[in-house]
Amino acid sequence: MRTCTLVSFVVMLGFGVIGPPLPLFATESGAGNAAVGAAISAFAVVRCATAGVNSRFTQRFGQRRVIEWSLWMQGTAVIAARLAPDFTLLVALRAIGGTGRSAFAIAAWHRCCGWRRPTRAATP
Repeated sequence: MRTCTLVSFVVMLGFGVIGPPLPLFATESGAGNAAVGAAISAFAVVRCATAGVNSRFTQRFGQRRVIEWSLWMQGTAVIAARLAPDFTLLVALRAIGGTGRSAFAIAAWHRCCGWRRPTRAATP
């Protein structure tokens, strides 16, 4: 439980790195406030859209593997988004980060609640 809390805190720090400079980056790129909204919404929309798939991944590959994969995915997306040369790429990277965040949230929820992968039952 402590590990999931710590990892969630670190993931939220990633949003703190990318969220505040979004309006400045949009202005520099010639994008408006709607584009900033699109960048923030891309993360949330993709997070919701991939929840079902990520739940299946968690059941198939296990919580630990999905948590590790999602953290790498989010970390890479945040770093790449911070270095993105244009705003369109930033929005795409935010969407990829949303996929990773969804995978982390679902796998961590399964782990904290004690859910396990289904095992084959012995047949009589």
